[in-house]
Amino acid sequence: MTADAPLHYDEFGLFHENAEEFGIPYDAPPVVRRESVVVDPATGRRLSALVWGEAPPEIVLIHGGAQNAHTWDTVALALGRPLLAVDLPGHGHSDHRDDGRWVWRYQRPRMMELALRPDDAPAEPDDPPVPDFTTLWEDLEGVQVPVLLAHGTAVGTVVAPEHIDEFRRRQPTGQVIAVDGAGHSLQGDTPLELTAIIEDFLAS
Repeated sequence: MTADAPLHYDEFGLFHENAEEFGIPYDAPPVVRRESVVVDPATGRRLSALVWGEAPPEIVLIHGGAQNAHTWDTVALALGRPLLAVDLPGHGHSDHRDDGRWVWRYQRPRMMELALRPDDAPAEPDDPPVPDFTTLWEDLEGVQVPVLLAHGTAVGTVVAPEHIDEFRRRQPTGQVIAVDGAGHSLQGDTPLELTAIIEDFLAS
């Protein structure tokens, strides 16, 4: 094998270890397949996802930056529901965008980089414009279905008290659940607790 040869692996081969680690019943491997669709006919760029189960998906799971659809494996195993876990562009098996970007329109990693740059550092040609995050809150306010905000309380959480206050203002009937022991990634830090939250929310 040369240094440039692709690495072949069984991406579904460790589900039993996930289940054993978290005490999830595991009688047989779950029904999971990988599917991809063309999202840009002009370039052939494809978006990939894991399809869990054989029935139409009941849930769509979307990961954060620098992750992929497998970040949801333990939650998907615990839920035992038909669902779709997406690889965002430039993550997992999904193709990169032509411009190389792999994040949402706000380019959060670049904004974090700018925030850490010394105040007297000169601007660079590719610096993104400072985004107006108020549009995100406006989008949330327009959501007409039940909404839940589950957030961690440990080191690493990115949800501040003022975010929760604004969430409640924009969605007065929305639910807010704080999860002890979880930081930024509830599906990684406390997957069983997150599974129970999802189940309760769907049943409400």
